[in-house]
Amino acid sequence: KQWYQRRVASVPFLDVMVSINNGVTETDIYSKCTDTFNYVPFNSAHPRHTIRNIPFCLARRIKGIVSNPDLIQARMETMAARLRARKYPRRLIADAVEKATSTPRESILWPNQSNTTRNSNVNHNKSVYFVTTFDPSKCKPSGQLTGILNTFNNTRDSESEKLKINISFRGSPSLKHMLMFRKSPDQNGVHACIAGCILCREYLHTGQYLTLKTGITLIANAHFDCMSRNLIYIIVCSGCLEFYVGETGDCLKNRFAVHRQQGREDAIIAPVKADQHLRTCGKDKYAVFPFRKPKHNSMIYRRQLEDEWIAKLKPKSNAL
Repeated sequence: KQWYQRRVASVPFLDVMVSINNGVTETDIYSKCTDTFNYVPFNSAHPRHTIRNIPFCLARRIKGIVSNPDLIQARMETMAARLRARKYPRRLIADAVEKATSTPRESILWPNQSNTTRNSNVNHNKSVYFVTTFDPSKCKPSGQLTGILNTFNNTRDSESEKLKINISFRGSPSLKHMLMFRKSPDQNGVHACIAGCILCREYLHTGQYLTLKTGITLIANAHFDCMSRNLIYIIVCSGCLEFYVGETGDCLKNRFAVHRQQGREDAIIAPVKADQHLRTCGKDKYAVFPFRKPKHNSMIYRRQLEDEWIAKLKPKSNAL
């Protein structure tokens, strides 16, 4: 075996460059040559507290890693220039640098020791955690949730029984995530069963989409067949091409057994005018297309979604 020895002045480890100068170990920020410093833009659709905390986190990282006080200011100026290129306000960057500079380096490197006194005074109230997907177009739920929790706490006599709320936001799916993890087109759509029941054989409109006479195209958002449950469906009359929007929590086959019964002249179940119209106008020929799978298996949520589609499509058969 042959051994080689090579003296080096410095060596990188993760994001730290470790050097030995005159017998003293020094550390500095290290970045690969491929690092683009592509920080999140200030106008990005992220929670405001996340965006505004980025300059301080970067400045705090510099203060903790860089051991030479003469280099800290130079690294801070380089970081500030990169943030200004991403449209961060100068005042926000300056406040973050000032706050990080005034923080002792020891408290950054060994935070547990400096937080011992602070943690001993923490109020150990029970916490309620509320996690939701961040959406900048919707209002924050903090006001309503805090009001509800205050009403609850006012009914508690002991401080130990009172609750506090912690609201957290999960990131909304990025374009990369939606493209990489989206379902294949052949997974969504309406499919006939292998057994060839009467619904699949004569009434079910198979495929991924259905175009109405109004020009609106409905696209199925899930995999549907005659045994699917918890869905919104549409019926298109073969005579006048008018349509009817409905919902069901039962399987589609059972729901349309009821539809066919309600459309008969000697219907035992109370006849529905829309079903009677399908019998007289379309000669009992129509197309069934389930197109919307609700997120929750709830009758209230499903009927609310049905009302939204009725208001959007304005089907005349629902008004019969």
